[in-house]
Amino acid sequence: MAGKDEANPISLLLSASMMFRFIGLDKASSLLEKAVEDTIRAGIMTYDLASQRSGVTPVKCSEFGEELKKRIGYAA
Repeated sequence: MAGKDEANPISLLLSASMMFRFIGLDKASSLLEKAVEDTIRAGIMTYDLASQRSGVTPVKCSEFGEELKKRIGYAA
């Protein structure tokens, strides 16, 4: 998996969201959580999740990150 751009970043992102909430950055936490949720609902997901759903084409970790950035930018 190393160097293949296939890792699922969601656990890292949601951990960051929990940290944001813990230190009082509730809006940042909510934006990140909503971006993750909206990206998955749009059918944009990494290999591990896409393999569990029919009709979903997996994206690379970096592509998932780019989609998140778009969604956070729209919501901010």
